[in-house]
Amino acid sequence: TQMAVNVATVASWFTLAKDMERPDYDFDIAVEVATESIRVCHPSLKLDLKRADDVSFECRGRSLESLVYVLFTALDNAIEHSGYTDRAPELTLETRLDDRWLSLTLTNSCVAIADVDAANTGLLALKQRLENAADVQSLATKEGGSGYAKIIRILRHDLLAPYSLDFGYETSSSYVVRIGVDARLIVK
Repeated sequence: TQMAVNVATVASWFTLAKDMERPDYDFDIAVEVATESIRVCHPSLKLDLKRADDVSFECRGRSLESLVYVLFTALDNAIEHSGYTDRAPELTLETRLDDRWLSLTLTNSCVAIADVDAANTGLLALKQRLENAADVQSLATKEGGSGYAKIIRILRHDLLAPYSLDFGYETSSSYVVRIGVDARLIVK
């Protein structure tokens, strides 16, 4: 299929020399590469990423690796922390492009928790640690460290972009991660 050809083309870009300019690409390609990479990492799970929108736009070539890694890390976190041991969570990605801001919202199903408010309160300590640059660097470089810290490191240091990151339980059985980034650095 055309998507398979596009994925193969994008995969070949990763073998180019670092100082070479990458060609611009469609956002859907980054989503597909991240999704296929997750499928390779979790071969026993039947992963399906639903798109809650039909937003499509052209991205700057230099942002490809960073955007793929942000998406991959968010998806991997959703799978690893969903609480399921024998199946994949339901995954939905919603993308919004408003003027100069790109918003990515990943929602995943999870094993039901008893108290949403208490669980979200428990996440406040992690959110506070992620606001500290030294903690982010420490968490991002540690094996098994926070995927959120890795996302922040990519947005802050690789893309040099203003960003926002929020996460928590929406309901007792759904978890959401909201990533926002200055679109001028990604969108062509």
